[in-house]
Amino acid sequence: MIFRHSPALAALILVPLLAGCAGEIPHPSLSPRPSEQLTVPTMEESAPPAVLPQDAPRETQLAALLQQAREGDARFREELSTIEPVVTRGGGNAAGSENWVEAQKLVSRLETLRAPVTRSLSDLDQLQILIASEGGGTVIADEVARAVDEVRAMAVREEADVNRLASALRPL
Repeated sequence: MIFRHSPALAALILVPLLAGCAGEIPHPSLSPRPSEQLTVPTMEESAPPAVLPQDAPRETQLAALLQQAREGDARFREELSTIEPVVTRGGGNAAGSENWVEAQKLVSRLETLRAPVTRSLSDLDQLQILIASEGGGTVIADEVARAVDEVRAMAVREEADVNRLASALRPL
């Protein structure tokens, strides 16, 4: 036989023949996946927390903390309106699917956007305690109490929104 004397010739003839026996193997597409085509807002640097010296006038501290909370809540609401439809679509997918994972990431992003409001609420609580311990006037104490109520309502609303979206992603 000719193949016994020349193994290289045998390989040269048999390899192309064997390759013809193999079926076509589907290869993964390099096209963008549906989740890669979604327009997702990017995380921008958030403003640093309102840090004021302890000896700043209480009215100035109060105004800065309220502004921080209101701006943070406005940003949260803006992002919520963008993120909510994507998360709603992702909730209809199986847990672990690409759309579901993207939706989970967006819910986590929304959770981090709560920071300015929760930070302001904590700082307002501390300011309220400080004013009470100083025997501060009732006017500023009443203003701080109203601010605490306003910011607490923002925090409760934001938490409810995040929980609502997170529950839409829970597997049944």
